[in-house]
Amino acid sequence: MTDASQTGVHHRKVDPARASELQKRLASLLARFVRETPVAQERWRAEAELTTRENWARLYGL
Repeated sequence: MTDASQTGVHHRKVDPARASELQKRLASLLARFVRETPVAQERWRAEAELTTRENWARLYGL
């Protein structure tokens, strides 16, 4: 593959073991994300003052 300047060439090798390890890790993280999203949504909605304009103004000096 050529580099951004189109003046050089890079040869890349894929490590199948590393690719498999990363794929498994990604699958695990995605499963955790899907599993924990409803709880995070409820917690966020329960803390309604976190999203008020007044709180944002206080936090960011707006």
